Amino acid sequence: MTRQRYQALMEFWAKQPGLGRLVSRVASLLTGSVYLGYTLALGILALGRDPRLIRMTLVPLVVFLGGTALRRAINAPRPYEVYGIPPLTHKDTKGQSFPSRHVFSAGVIAVGFAWLCPAWGWAAFLVAGAIALCRVLTGVHFPRDVLGGLVLGAGAGWLGFFLI
Repeated sequence: MTRQRYQALMEFWAKQPGLGRLVSRVASLLTGSVYLGYTLALGILALGRDPRLIRMTLVPLVVFLGGTALRRAINAPRPYEVYGIPPLTHKDTKGQSFPSRHVFSAGVIAVGFAWLCPAWGWAAFLVAGAIALCRVLTGVHFPRDVLGGLVLGAGAGWLGFFLI
């Protein structure tokens, strides 16, 4: 997005503070729901002594570590750094914008859920998409960051869950 679009978006949130707080809160709740769902899935697998627990643990871990290393290596600036426009959600991290860690984590977890139960996977992909949208709307990521995160997380998850 361009400077003008980010500026217009942040001005809109400034004129609609209640709506801005709602978007920030929804973004946090969506992210929390992915991690809570993932933790619950691991707990269910562990309690049932399900052998899929190992893969459901290792694939997201490897993707998380690899994606984090990629972010550090690329060290792309965030919209608020590039344009000097404060984000809706307080954030002072410098760089490491591409790929979005929230989104690649949600993407790999969604594929893991699809591997366990397709209906869970579809629901988790909808949540991952909503997280991606929120990360852009709050001004902490560019669209390329979240799209790259979703492709990286889902692609690596697909390899780890369905091909290996």
